[in-house]
Amino acid sequence: MKSARLRGFGIAAIAEPSGWGPFESARVEVDPDGGVRVYTGATSQGQGHETTLAQVCSAVLGVPVEAVTVTHGDTALMRFGVGTYASRAAVTAGSAVWEASERVRERALEIAARHLEASPGDLVLADGRVHVSGLADRSVSLGDLARMAAPGYRGPGRQPRGDGNEGLGATAYFHVHEETSGFSVHTAEVSVDPQTGEVRVERYVVAADAGRAINPTIVEAQLVGGAVQGISGALHEQLVHDDEGQLLTGTLMDYALPTAADVGQVDPVVFESHTPSNPLGAKGIGEAGISGAGAAVANAVADALGHLGARVTELPLTPERVRRAIAHARDEGV
Repeated sequence: MKSARLRGFGIAAIAEPSGWGPFESARVEVDPDGGVRVYTGATSQGQGHETTLAQVCSAVLGVPVEAVTVTHGDTALMRFGVGTYASRAAVTAGSAVWEASERVRERALEIAARHLEASPGDLVLADGRVHVSGLADRSVSLGDLARMAAPGYRGPGRQPRGDGNEGLGATAYFHVHEETSGFSVHTAEVSVDPQTGEVRVERYVVAADAGRAINPTIVEAQLVGGAVQGISGALHEQLVHDDEGQLLTGTLMDYALPTAADVGQVDPVVFESHTPSNPLGAKGIGEAGISGAGAAVANAVADALGHLGARVTELPLTPERVRRAIAHARDEGV
């Protein structure tokens, strides 16, 4: 006779620092064809930095995001950088891109003011062009402004002698003076087969404070991906050694990785509370999806087995360990 599955609910709340320093770098350059290049010292490992950083630059310079190309991981183009770890890229690299883009914007308005014979305060930068407020026909493109910023240009809008700037570009280093604090809450609903010890995640919800979600879709994907990895670590992934210390799970033939069927439904919930510690108001989100997963799943399994007196004391909660915990409780007569 098939036994009824036991159900349990678990919750975990996490607070952790993010946006670690000491700094991150960025350079923004406008090409004569109107394209914009962003170079960053941070490196992407699949988190979508290319999209996020392009969005930051696009918003400041008023160009389509498709016109922005982001390059990372090349010390020939950006000599100094710290990299990607500790949920820091959006906060530090994003802020560096923002600062560099702001400097490019200011310089573009200065050159455009001379070319259009107007005050920089009367100019509007949008859709890749600078125009006089209320006079859209009096305008100049960012690409033309890049040509005017080049050494040797002698036409209208030329830079003053001794200006010291070459081209329409700027480099910025964002120094971290105050880290951000990220918050997340994880809830897991599980069912357990008391005969086999199999644990199934029926539903998982992770809610996180992203500060300012520059790209909500990427933030949600980060949370789902982190939760999947955390659930896998809670139920499957394990480094096993023999009595002599030899690793027995050295390949993916022996090391368990989850499939979609093993994870269950994961629902991300994103909250925004802009932090004043950086110009974007962003908080680190890269680890928010994984940090509480082990505790949430373990608490849920403990809840499901609680009436049996079985104790949950270690991860991963493999079927063997769950069966052993149930059997031990029965042997003890709990």
